Formats: sequence, C-alpha cells, structure tokens
Amino acid sequence: MACGNLFNGKSGDTVDISVTGTGGCTFTGVLEIADCSGTEVDHVNLSQAELEAGHTWTLQADRIYTLFVSRFPGGCKIETSFRFNGGAPVVDSCEGGTDPITAGTIFVCTAQKRALRMLKRRAAKLGAVALLFVSLAAALNAAPPPQTDLPRPNPGEKLTNYRDRLLGAISGQEIVTAKTQQTASQVGKEVAHKTTSTAAPEGFADRVNETISDFLPLLQANVSAVSTSEDKKSVTVKLNPLKLSYAEFGFSGTATQPDVFAKVADDIVASARDSEEKALLSKVNDFGDLTYTLEANALPGGAGGWSRRMLFGRTTATYQPFIEALLKDELGMLSKDAVNKANAELGKFLAPLGSGPVGDLTFEDVKAKHVDPEPIIEALMDLARAEAALAKAAGVASPWRPKLASLIDNQPQLVLKVSRRESDEVVGPRSTAYTLNYEFGSRNVNAVLREFHRLEKENPAMADADRRQQAIANVTSDPRFGAEDRLVTSITYKDVGAYHFVHPYTFTTVDSSGADIQVARTANVNLARSREWRGKLVWTRLVRSSNAVLAAAKATGGAEGATDSSSKDQKPRLTASLEAVSVRDDPTRQNQVIGRLSYVVPLGGNGLTLPLTLTWANRPEFVGQNGTRLSAHVSVSFKSNAVDSGS
Repeated sequence: MACGNLFNGKSGDTVDISVTGTGGCTFTGVLEIADCSGTEVDHVNLSQAELEAGHTWTLQADRIYTLFVSRFPGGCKIETSFRFNGGAPVVDSCEGGTDPITAGTIFVCTAQKRALRMLKRRAAKLGAVALLFVSLAAALNAAPPPQTDLPRPNPGEKLTNYRDRLLGAISGQEIVTAKTQQTASQVGKEVAHKTTSTAAPEGFADRVNETISDFLPLLQANVSAVSTSEDKKSVTVKLNPLKLSYAEFGFSGTATQPDVFAKVADDIVASARDSEEKALLSKVNDFGDLTYTLEANALPGGAGGWSRRMLFGRTTATYQPFIEALLKDELGMLSKDAVNKANAELGKFLAPLGSGPVGDLTFEDVKAKHVDPEPIIEALMDLARAEAALAKAAGVASPWRPKLASLIDNQPQLVLKVSRRESDEVVGPRSTAYTLNYEFGSRNVNAVLREFHRLEKENPAMADADRRQQAIANVTSDPRFGAEDRLVTSITYKDVGAYHFVHPYTFTTVDSSGADIQVARTANVNLARSREWRGKLVWTRLVRSSNAVLAAAKATGGAEGATDSSSKDQKPRLTASLEAVSVRDDPTRQNQVIGRLSYVVPLGGNGLTLPLTLTWANRPEFVGQNGTRLSAHVSVSFKSNAVDSGS
C-alpha cells in the first residue's frame, strides 16, 4: 500500500525523514536509492529506533529515493515526516492495508529539469500567442486516454490520493485518504468534547459511557481503551501502561451494574422481593459497584533479539528486535525493481511540476501548469500495479506473519494482579484479591530461538536470514512440532470484609379471614470477615489432527484460508485441570477440590465438536449429582462467531 507523498527535490537539498507508529506498532525500513532509469545504486537498512529518531540525507543529482516500510501487525498505523532544508514537515499517515508500504519517494533527476528550463526559455521567446498555439496543437494531437479497467482521477483529487485509490481498486481494499483521516479525526475531537446528548441514555452501559465521555477530553492522553461487556452490564476503562525495564504496570477500573446482594435478597420474603429490590437500588447510583485493578507484568531480561535463547513476557516491545529482524529479512527477499522502474517513469512526468511535495497537487493544478496529465495518470497506474505486486509478494514471502501473534501469546508470563472492590452496602461487602498467575505454551518464540540456535550449530554456513526463516517455519509448520502444550497456574488470596446490613420493610399478606394486612419485617444480614485461598492448575495439549479430520475440515471449507488461531479449533484438545479452594471464617461454605479431564474431538471444519468430560470432586454437591463424587459427561457442541450452544 502506498501512503507516502511524492516529492521533487534538487541536488544538495537536505531531507530529514522520520517514522512513528501507534498502538504497539513494530516496523523497519529500507531507503532504496536508484538512478533516473530505475536501477538500484544503493540502499540503507533502517531499524525502528533509527526511523523514530529521524535521519538526515543530502540529496544527490540524478537519483530517486524511495523509503519502504514493513510493519507488524500489518494494519498498524504509522506516520512519516519529510522535512526539506529545515522547513515545515510534510506528514502523511498510513493505516490498514498490506505490507510493505511505500512511505515516500523523492525525485532528483536534474537532467530533465535542465531540459525543462530550456524549453520554457524558448517558449517565452515565442510569445504568448505562439505558446497558446503550441498548447492547442498538443491538445489536438494528444493521444486519447488509454483504455483500462482502473478508475480515472477526479479533477480536484491529489496525485497521492489517486495513487492510493488505484492501489485500493487493484487489491480490492478500501483506502482511507489522508484528507478523510483528517476529517474523521476532527469529527472525533468534536464528539469527544460534547458533554450533553439530545436524549437520555437508556441502558446502564450507555449511561456510564456518557458520564465517562464528559471526562475523556481531560484524560484522553492517559486512557488506553474504554470497553463494554457483551451483556452491557459493565464498563471498563484502561489507562496507558507504565513501562519499565523489568516490568509493565497496568491500571483499570470497572463499573458493574449494581444488584442487591444475594444474601440480602434471600432474607426478604418472596412476595415483596422484587419491589424491595427496586426500592433499594433506587438509592444506589451507577457507580455503586466499582472494581479497581493493578497488574504487574514481569519482564526479566527486557527486550532481546535472535542472539538470546529465552525471552519473557508478552509485551510487544520485548520482541521488537526479534520482529525487526524478520521484517528486514522480508524486505531483503522482495524485489523492488518494478517499483523503482515505475518511479523512474513517473519522475519524468513529474519533473515539470517544480520542487516540493508534488503529490499534494491536484490534477487541476497539473493542468494549470500546462502539463499534460495523461502520462502522469498512466504512470501512476503502472506504479500502483508495481506496489500491489510488491505487497502480494510480501504475503507469499512471510508465512510467519499470521502466526507471530500466537507465538508471542504462548510466551511464559508472570503476572501479579491486585483488585479492590468498592461497593455500596446494598450491593455487598467490600473485598480485596491478590492473584499470581504463571502460564506458557510450548510453541512460542523461545521455541523458535532454540530452533534457530540448533540450526546455527548444525549448519554454521547458513545465512542468518535463511536460518531465521527456517527456524520459524519449523516451529509453526514442521510435524515434529505438531503437538502443543499449554500450562496455566494461578494462586489467589481473597479478603472479604465484614458485612452488616439491616433493612426494615413492610409487605402485604392475607390473614386467616382473607383480609389484607400489613406485616413489618426486617432483612438482617451479618457476615464476619472471611478469607479464601484458591489454587488452579490447567494443562492443555493440542494434538496434531488426523488426516481424516483435516480432510473433513477442508471439505467443509474450514481449512481454506484458516488463520493460525482458527486452525487450533480443528485440533483434538486434551485438558486436565485441578482446582482447590480453602475457606476460612465462613461457615456457609465448604472447602472444595475439583479435578476435570476432558477430550474435545472436532467433527469437521464447521465448529462442531464432541466433548468428553470426566469430573471428580471431594464432595458430591460439587459434581452436581447426588451420592457420587465422580461423573462423566458427553455432549455435542456447535460453536460459531455468534453462537455457542451445546446439547
């Protein structure tokens, strides 16, 4: 995808180029330098740190400079800034699309400009009448627009926007132009600053979101995300994480729709329960049940690349050097010759437009400069075809891209979570919980690093780029790695405060004579402080699918174009879990130990599975069957994006 501008420069100009990304974007680049025929003469590889810091080049005569950028994930947003001779920067943004992208092109073909100046001087001597005659003759003899299935430009459309639209037409994707992005950004700012609505929000989540939106203009620099649960009964605000070399700290707050504490509701007679619950909740505002959470994600060792044998944590920044090397390999494997040739042809027709960001000129501006737009249109079409082919080649050359997120998600992770519930007395007791969680999957980045070093020892002559590609291919595709284990362990300590609640009320009933009478009652709940320890161990193995299962999945369309995550759904899954709960100072609850063993067999590629589950508990009531502590369960389950049902 092309998101960068087109510039005409001159020999001796200094250009400062920088690139920034948002949303955890990892990227790398290469500055391709070609002569005016499109033949590469040099290139410079640039890491993310170098691109973010900015680099300054002095332009040479008869050169075309093209900056290619590759990103992970592929749709993340980047901004490129070109500053000529210390002047104001020209900034372009790119979001969505495929990789790599052309982040900007500078044409410095001085021979063409000298010829142009010579023609202008001769034209000036001919006088205005002669110039008009020449222009008219050129228009009458101009070749008709070439027949193509690609869209034609609009008169007021910028050259770069037209190039993006061409690429969108070729790739079948919608391209958002910089102007559209600026308009959407402006609308977003206006909406963020609105504090009133024409109608009162109806649901709990809508009311809370409306209240939060009043403060977003003040907090938007610190807020990472605002999300609503599927049932719209809770709203969570996450702040931007604090990143240190050894850990990442995250903070969030959740507002849950208040409900009357279950033990209070149970202590109200059934006939009056609904009315009394409504009366109690009428005294509680939408923020009567809040939970604050602090998470500390351990990152021992920090970020690292392929020289390391082990990385820890799941923060994308930790794997930036690891990903950068893969992106550089990708750019190195791709041939950019076609783009260079197309740029060289385009540069011939852009030279008469003068210096500066010629990509910001509209086709009306081109005509106003007495330049024929048809050759420019045809050259832009050829460039869009070359860039689309380059992006397509990137998809073929990097099978690791769709699997990298899964590899990082399987990395070992140690997280300490502290949560505090602050609730109205109607809702229930206040509590504090501390959870330490450790988990990892066997098919992860560390497995790739181990395979890389094994190949290094086995074949020292292999190039590092080839070794990296081979290592990640082995881990994600080789049958030796067909089985995948995942282990999750957690231990939680929960402290629930003492709770005392008294609610006098009256209700109507009928006496022995059939007359209505008012009866006074009191709901009285007294709970002492209680503490709970909870431990959980879950082991899962995704085993390699049989040929029959794969054939069934492919026959139903489930295996065609499947992503790495969806392919896991087609693997038989064996899960063993053990959970233990120890309760202190709560006579209403019993200590419990529950163990489960389940085997889920996929029945095709349409989400149909056959789960077989064996459950054991230390007490029969925890199993759900009277008189036995062991149960077996077999069912057929269907799962889709919107439905999850079983029978």
